[in-house]
Formats: sequence, structure tokens, C-alpha cells
Amino acid sequence: LQRNSSFISGKVVLDVGAGTGILSVFACQAGAKLVHAVEASDIVKHMRRIISDNNMVDKVQVHNVPVEKLQLQGSVDCIVSEWMGYGLMTEWMLPSVIAARNRWLHKDGLMFPERVHMFIIPVGQTQFIISRAESWYDVMKLYGVDMDRMVHQEYENMIGKMVCHDIAPEEVMGIQAKLFELDLRTVQEEDLQSLKGKFSCECIGRGDVFGFCIWFNALFPAQVELDTAPFEAPTHWLQTVLYVKPFQVEQSDVIQGSIEFRRNTEENRCMCVDLQYTSNGHSEHSHSFTEFQLF
Repeated sequence: LQRNSSFISGKVVLDVGAGTGILSVFACQAGAKLVHAVEASDIVKHMRRIISDNNMVDKVQVHNVPVEKLQLQGSVDCIVSEWMGYGLMTEWMLPSVIAARNRWLHKDGLMFPERVHMFIIPVGQTQFIISRAESWYDVMKLYGVDMDRMVHQEYENMIGKMVCHDIAPEEVMGIQAKLFELDLRTVQEEDLQSLKGKFSCECIGRGDVFGFCIWFNALFPAQVELDTAPFEAPTHWLQTVLYVKPFQVEQSDVIQGSIEFRRNTEENRCMCVDLQYTSNGHSEHSHSFTEFQLF
């Protein structure tokens, strides 16, 4: 936001899902004339104190309501929101941002971020998997008991799991593919019912593919990019890995497939992911991911 100060200075800003209010503070530091900080949860009591501690009470108006029930007098020039969850859509907060944009954003207003892209890449045996098996190897070394069965069970347990953790560049086994793009200036809630993408990834090297890593980048008006890729500096979003039954690939093999992100009908703030893929045109495999884990 501070690197976008030329777009924010002197403007009225709406912070959707403000949480602790840190983006509202950043907007004030970037020169905003007024910030409407909207937060429906009880964390708003801490937000009020943080805003007061930073001497911004005269610039930040706190609204302790869902954004859908917000009442303002007049439009806003900018909307800021950290709506992106793990794997981009895990918290499924974007519909609230869209509702705020449709109701309150001036026709020439700006969105922060204004666009996001989703990517996918195949990955091999990750340090996360290795660490889960290490405890059984320790038992074998310490007591001389064969625990290979439990090591294999750890691998089996990961199939069909959606896990958020860091991926090291050396764990990547192919060339990335872009799945889809969302333009936050125009996307509508009905567009989110099903977010689909197709991919084709050429493999790098020979080995076993254990899953598919997904991540996003977010673009801001002043050519500023927030990238959560495994090749970039770590962020709190990490990466999300869709673990599948391991399969072997050779150098230059091509993995093709499709993926669909849907809202979890049982947990409104969660997502479901359906994945289909083939390797070098061989038999198709499919997985549905509904269980999300954070490590």
C-alpha cells in the first residue's frame, strides 16, 4: 500500500475484513484522507486499540458489522482487503469484497489487489513427507524394529490431503502452468461458483511425483506484485500441496490435467478442489480434496 501511495493519498478507503486494522494503518501511512475499517468479529476491540495506539482515530472509522450490512454516506475511492486465504480461496472471503465493490466503490475507483493469478506445478518427495516418516526411522535405528509398514502408511495417509506448507525449489519436478486469472475490478460472485483451469507441465528430471503445488500472485495498481511462489521469498501464505498417489516420470514427460475450485457447501469459508491429470497420455487419475491441513 505504501508503494501505491500516489493512488491512495487524499482518498477515501474501505478496508474489508480489517482484522487487526493493519491495512487501515498502512492506508493512513500512505496518505488516505479517511479509512472505513469493516470487521464483523470480536477482534475489532483490538483493532480499536491498535488504531488508537498509532494515533489514527481521527482518520479511521471502525464498523463492527458484516460488510453486507455496512451503511456509508457516499462512495469510496479505494477498496483494500487481505481476502486471499491459503491456496487463495480457502477462506472464501472474496464474495464479501465483491459485494462491497459493487455497492460502494466509485466508478473510477481502485481495488487493492486488482488482479490475482493461480499457478500449479508438480512436486516430488517433500521435506514435509520425509519429516513424517523420520520418527519411524528413528524407532528402527534405536530399537532395531522394522517399521517400514508404518513409513508406507504415512505416505498412504497423505493421498487426497490438501496441505499448506513451504515447498523448496529443489522439490519442484516440472515447469509451472497458470490455471486462471481473476480481475477484481470486474469479477462477480457467480463467477466464483466454479473456478476452473487446465494445465500442461513438462517434467524436469526423473523421479516420483508426490503431488501438485498451487500458489497465487496478486498484482496492485503501481506495478507492485505479491508472489507466493516457491521460488520467491517466503510469505505467511506458504504454498498448498495436493498430495496424490506417487507416480514416476521421466525427463520431458508432460503432465496434463484440469482443476476446479468450489466452495465447500458444508463449511462456507472453506474450499473443495477436484483434480484430474494424466502423465504422457496414460490413464487418467482423479482426486477430490476437501480436508485442509496447515503445517
